[in-house]
Parts: sequence; structure tokens; C-alpha cells
Amino acid sequence: ECTNCFSNEFDCAENCCVEGFIYNTDLLIQTDNSCWITDNCDVCDNNSENDCAQDCAGIWGGDHEADENGFTVIQYGNNNYERHCDDLFGLQQTIYANDFSVEVSAQNIDGFHKWDSNENGIVETLEFGGSEQSDWWEEGRLTYFYVNIPIILTDDIVYFSALKELILETNQLTDIPESLEALVALEILKITSNPLTAIPDGLSNLINLEELMISNNYLLTLPANIGNLNNLKKLDVSNNQLALIPETMSNLENLQYLFLENNNITSMPPTLGNLSNLIELKLNDN
Repeated sequence: ECTNCFSNEFDCAENCCVEGFIYNTDLLIQTDNSCWITDNCDVCDNNSENDCAQDCAGIWGGDHEADENGFTVIQYGNNNYERHCDDLFGLQQTIYANDFSVEVSAQNIDGFHKWDSNENGIVETLEFGGSEQSDWWEEGRLTYFYVNIPIILTDDIVYFSALKELILETNQLTDIPESLEALVALEILKITSNPLTAIPDGLSNLINLEELMISNNYLLTLPANIGNLNNLKKLDVSNNQLALIPETMSNLENLQYLFLENNNITSMPPTLGNLSNLIELKLNDN
């Protein structure tokens, strides 16, 4: 602590800082020199032009570069893996957005996070999701994503453009990023046992979706345009707080399974009778 630093704020080089500029505590004058800042590679200086950048895998100060098809080689343990930069970047950004310390998340018997396979105290990109992640990839693209621990999900899921199956269970999610609508390759979407009250309207853009399971949440409504999901075969919205069913649901001409039990539904659109391919309908406990 410096008695002449009236702001009592110091930068990473221990300079007295006042409103972003260095205060000379010997001459008791404000200088025009910017305070020093630690960048994402832990370098402390006052030159923003040399701040480190993220490589294509999302690693600050890393050296991964994308080839002509967007792929790079990433090492984990003694093995090298060819992975698409977009998928790696999205995974790394998700890691940065979360605190995967054992104090707030899941740990193994040795006191490390359960995903931290090499027990170095850091959840790395190819450790995200645990040992099962090796089955998440097809030809270097991330096609499967499953998380069942508390997590913060950001708009960076937009990078998972090849994703076919997304499963989010018991994550304490209160909202879903709008960027979900960009994942047009999705065929299966399961978001269950979360305190969600709504899902994005952009869900209707997922034109290849065949199964939508959003049960055991607190959903009050469904998107009015849910009828745009023409390829949907299974819709499970049981155990929510729905009072109304959108009339557009009658447009789901390929729907075979519709589970609406344990909601607050008092009436159904008569046009649902047009669902000619429907095999099973559950409406009990409404």
C-alpha cells in the first residue's frame, strides 16, 4: 500500500493507477502513461498491440493453424488428433466460460475434476465431457455433445455446426442461447431437468430435427412456430407447466410420438386430429 496513491488502485506492475493512467507518487502528478495490464497469456505491459491472440483451437498464445479445410492437429497425451478448428474453438470457449474447479463442479476420488483425465488441474479441450468424448467425433467433426453437470452455455455453441445430437441434462440452465438456431444439422435435441421457462423461437430453424425432448423443465409456452419442424417424429414436453398447445403443432405431419403428460393443459387444438402418422399420444395428468 502506498500512502501517496490516493486511489489505492495498482496495476500488474504495481504502478499507482488513477482512471486508467499511471499516477506518479513521487511527483504527485497524473501522467499520460496507460496503466499496465496482464493479457490472456499472463504478460504484463502497457502495449495492447502485442497482446497475445487465440489460435484456431481457441487457445490463447497457441500455435494451432487451420488447413485449407479448417482442420488442425491437436495433441493429447501421446496421441495426435485431427479435429476441426471450429469445434475445438467452441469447446475451448465453453471451458473458459465455466468454472470447472472441484469446488463448484464434479470431482473424482483423487480430488480432481472428473473430466481432468491427466489430473493436471485443468480441463483441456479433449477432456471436455470425460473419456466418452472420443465417441463424439466423426471424421474430425463434433457430432455429439452430452453434459449432465452444471454448466454455462454460451453463444459459442454456434461453432458446433456439424452437431447431430445435443443432450443437456440437469445443468441448472435458465436459458438457451439464441445461437442454437444455427445448429441446422441437429437431429436429436434433449434438454431435460433444467429450470427453463422458455426455449428460443429460433428452434424452428432446426429443419433436420427428428427428436425434441424438453421434459422436466418449467416451460410455460412453446414457440408458436414449432410447426415448422417438418421432420420431427418425437416430441416430449411432459412434466412442464404448459397451459396451451400451439395450433401450428398440427403441421408436424411426420410426428409419431407426442408426450404432453403432467402439464396444465385444459384443451387441445382440434387440428391435432390431422396428425395422421401419430402412433402414441400421452395426455394424462393435465
